[in-house]
Amino acid sequence: MVALLLIDAARVGVALDRLCHGGLPLHALGIPHRLAAVTIAIAVVIAAGVVVSAAAGVVLVAAGFLFARVLLIYGTFRFFRALHKNLAVVVLSLGLLLYLLLDLVLQLRLLLPRLRLLLWVVVGLINHHLELLQRRQRVHRVIVLLLLQVQ
Repeated sequence: MVALLLIDAARVGVALDRLCHGGLPLHALGIPHRLAAVTIAIAVVIAAGVVVSAAAGVVLVAAGFLFARVLLIYGTFRFFRALHKNLAVVVLSLGLLLYLLLDLVLQLRLLLPRLRLLLWVVVGLINHHLELLQRRQRVHRVIVLLLLQVQ
């Protein structure tokens, strides 16, 4: 699964590189420069998440890909609206938009079990932390009772 995510990351990276340097600039797709900067910042955070934790990193990478796909859907829609007079562009844009929407739905279906797993991990950590706090409170009560008995 991680290998598939890395391959997907490479595809998204190549696509963004083409959009930024070799192909259409991002603003030609209707994507503001600030949104592009936010996307790059999110990509850096996702990369850090992959390095920090494998389980959380998988979820972060998948969430980043979902964000990138939403961004591409938004850009495709804006591009379609800007060039609605050319029939070939209309057909290609609608096909790309449909593909991206279907891909987004499939990615959401794949992401849900990972989110459930991450939720179980977080709940388990919270329960463990609460148990440690309860043990500390018990120890403090015993110490207080011993001190009261000594007096």
